[in-house]
Amino acid sequence: MFILGVIVGVFLGMGAMVLLRRKEQGRLRVLEAERSAHFRRVTELERQLAESRALVASVKRDERLRSQREFGQYKILLRRADSALAQARQDLGRLDALRHAA
Repeated sequence: MFILGVIVGVFLGMGAMVLLRRKEQGRLRVLEAERSAHFRRVTELERQLAESRALVASVKRDERLRSQREFGQYKILLRRADSALAQARQDLGRLDALRHAA
């Protein structure tokens, strides 16, 4: 009887061990699935961050180019205004000369 009890105990222990092992494997699969989901989420967030950084860089570049273009247009207008002022001074000088001559 004692040997039969030992054999039954060993089989029960093995059965319990198999059940615990399956349970742990199930937990391991769940944890692996969660890890995989978190990895995908992190990858997606990193991609979004890279896209956001690229967009910010593009906006900054566009703003810088727009500012440069506006500054270039300002310089052109300033040159035109300087030319018009010089022309007006010449015309005024001629008119003064004609007035003094008359």
